[in-house]
Amino acid sequence: MKKLKVAIFPYGKEQENPYQNIIISALKNNGIEVIAVPGRKIFPLLHVLKQKPDIIHLFWPFDMYLGRTGLLTFIKRMMLLLTLPLLKKTPCIYSADNIVSHDTKNQESEIYWISQIIKSCKGILFMSNAAKEIFEGYYNTNTLKTLVVPHPNYMAYYPNETDKFKSREYLNLDPGKKIILLLGRVEQYKGVEELISAFNEINDAESILLIAGKSTNPKYIDHLKNIIPTGLKSTLIFINKFIPEQELQYFFNASDAVVINYKDIPLNPGSLIMAMGFGSFIIAPVSKVLEELTDPSCSILYEADNEEALKNALQQFILGGVNENCRLQVMNKIKVNHDPMILGDKLHSFYQSLMT
Repeated sequence: MKKLKVAIFPYGKEQENPYQNIIISALKNNGIEVIAVPGRKIFPLLHVLKQKPDIIHLFWPFDMYLGRTGLLTFIKRMMLLLTLPLLKKTPCIYSADNIVSHDTKNQESEIYWISQIIKSCKGILFMSNAAKEIFEGYYNTNTLKTLVVPHPNYMAYYPNETDKFKSREYLNLDPGKKIILLLGRVEQYKGVEELISAFNEINDAESILLIAGKSTNPKYIDHLKNIIPTGLKSTLIFINKFIPEQELQYFFNASDAVVINYKDIPLNPGSLIMAMGFGSFIIAPVSKVLEELTDPSCSILYEADNEEALKNALQQFILGGVNENCRLQVMNKIKVNHDPMILGDKLHSFYQSLMT
């Protein structure tokens, strides 16, 4: 029997996207031939169609209709319009990971262009029931097949062989203080400024805010350094660098809680799944997606876009103590409910259903 041939497009730059890599591995374990096709500036859809896949699995389409200038944006959209009809000849599935791009400057325009792409697809993948409900509030999916399957965990992807004491020793962190972590790309949509301000208002000398990650915008990093209050510099540690995969375990295991302060609507919060895979206690804005995914006894969800609510959530955690049972409890939830094999099995069946 001929193997199903699936093109993952666009594939993340420099093979540094663990989310796509885990999906690819799960598909290969199900006997699917996978082609990881990097993005391309000139007629990107033609580029992927030349691979002659049976199925095209589309991720993050923003580069196909957004350019750095108005002229480039116009050219990209013309190329997209000219090639979208070709998707009708090859079944396409769209991964609904975001409503629009994180740093959108024109949400209405982006919704229009994503709608055009979705109309050319046969199916949509959601990673929670709440994500499906939210997405369908913006887009018409009535004519498409849909699949809801949990976001795969990262537990087999990232090493996790240390403990809190060794991790704090490795990072040179005070073993007696509560550590609240924000880890990952440091970008404006992640609410970093609001977190710094809220933590500063708490003014707790026995807690540390640890921010670790690299930004694609050096000016934003300079701005953050300039707004850190003088009195906070002893309790805020800012590690401005890309955190290698083998070091992630030290940051998560050293921390008592992880903050995920999204400013946009998170449909598919991979950073949440990664943190929970390490057993982290979660502090995050309330949303239907996060309510579905988090463990209510090991998380604090607060009103989004409300700095006072964020401050109160941080304070509630600091005053409430650390439940050491949460680590194993959360890890078990993610291990069982978000096994990548579940994704691989269900996606395989979904792909086959689109071929009929």
